[in-house]
Amino acid sequence: MGIFDLSHLEWISCLAIMTIGSALQASVGFGIALFVVPLLALIRPALIPGPMILAALSLAVMMSFQGWKAVDKKNVLRIFGGLLLGTAVGALALGSIPTENLPRLFGFVILGAVFITAFIREVSFNWKNLFGAGMISGVMGTMTGIHGPPIALFYQRQAPDRVRATLAFFFVLAYAIALGALHGVGLFGIPELTFGLSLTPGVGMGFFISFWTRRIFDRGNGLRIAILAIATLSALRLIWKG
Repeated sequence: MGIFDLSHLEWISCLAIMTIGSALQASVGFGIALFVVPLLALIRPALIPGPMILAALSLAVMMSFQGWKAVDKKNVLRIFGGLLLGTAVGALALGSIPTENLPRLFGFVILGAVFITAFIREVSFNWKNLFGAGMISGVMGTMTGIHGPPIALFYQRQAPDRVRATLAFFFVLAYAIALGALHGVGLFGIPELTFGLSLTPGVGMGFFISFWTRRIFDRGNGLRIAILAIATLSALRLIWKG
C-alpha cells in the first residue's frame, strides 16, 4: 500500500484537507487533528494515525523553528516525562485492551478541563499538573491522534506567540514519540511513511497561509476563545466516536 493507491482526486482532496488543518494549527497552536482526522479517515483509514502524525510533525518543526525564542522551554521539558509515560500506555493499550470506550472518557475529561479553566484565573504551572497534562496528552495522542487540548488549555491565557511556539515544540516531541511507539507495535512502517510524506505539500501551503490568518486570532481574546472552542469540539468528537 502506498501513495499510488490513491486516485488523483483523492490525493488532491487530502492536500486540501491538510492545507486547511495546517493553517488552523499554525494560527491557533493546535487543532489540526480535529479537522483532518475524520476527513482523511473517510478517504483512506490507513492515513490515521501514523501518516497524519508524520505530516503534522513537519508542521510542528516549521512552527518551532519560526518561534523558537518564544518557546516556554522549562515547562515543556517538565511535561516531557508525563508525555513519555502516556505514550507508552497508549501504545500498549492499542495492542492489548479493548479501547472502544476510551475516546468517550477522554472527551469528558477534556470537557471538564474546558469548564474548569474557562472560569479560573490561571492554571498553576506546577510539576504535578504539567506531568498529568503530558500523560493525558500522550495517551490520547497515541490512541486517537489528538494531542493538543490538555496542553493548550494550560497556555490559553499566555501571549499568542508564546502559545503557538510552545505548543509547536511540544508537538515536535509528542509526534516523534508517538511515531516511535506506533512503529514499536507494528503500526508505522514504509507504507505509512509514504502516505505521510505525500501529505506534506499541504502542510507547507497551510503554514504559508497562516502568516495572514493568525492575525485574526491575535486580536483581543480571540486566541483564548479559539483554544476553548477547539478543545470543546475535540471533546465532543471523541464522545461521539466513543
